[in-house]
Amino acid sequence: MFDPVPVGVTKVILSTNIAETSIIINDVYVVDSCKQKVKLFATHNNMTNYATVWGSKTNLEQWKGQPGRIRPGFCFHLCSRARFERLETHMTPEMFQTPLHEVALSIKLPCLVGIGQFLAKAIETLPLDAVIEAEHTLRELDALDANDDLTPLGRILANLLIEPRFGKMMIMVCIFYVGDAICTIPAATCFPEPFINEGKWLGYNH
Repeated sequence: MFDPVPVGVTKVILSTNIAETSIIINDVYVVDSCKQKVKLFATHNNMTNYATVWGSKTNLEQWKGQPGRIRPGFCFHLCSRARFERLETHMTPEMFQTPLHEVALSIKLPCLVGIGQFLAKAIETLPLDAVIEAEHTLRELDALDANDDLTPLGRILANLLIEPRFGKMMIMVCIFYVGDAICTIPAATCFPEPFINEGKWLGYNH
């Protein structure tokens, strides 16, 4: 990917928006779809999944810098000027779009201070009720004890790096030897609708 290609050969790299800032490739033009996948919280099932949404003006500006860092280049945005003008200036921070209990669990693993005390230092102030809800959810999962310290289960969940409810589910099903059957449930909830027919979502309600 980083090596130059022979004359007459075109290099095509398919990438997500992670390539906005993480890598520099010398010999590329950028063709930007202007869309990206973001992690969103679904209130109907209290789960998070990924949705494809329009990016922000800041994202598009960041892509423009990718081909021009080493040598002159071009960036093509696949949207009209009217659509560009309607884009948000910045994306909403992920902490405001997802439940905080997953973040709170990650905070408690290396940190000895309280979750609320740590999150109070965030650049943008988080809603107090969201912090309280995160702590309550972790106690319900037996990830925190009465002193708001991580339990042995909480330490395992923090190291799994997946949604804590799914993490506890997977631990329990492994204990009862039903892992193969149950692991399909958290996998299916990662999609808004698991039933597809000829490329179209079926209108089933669950």
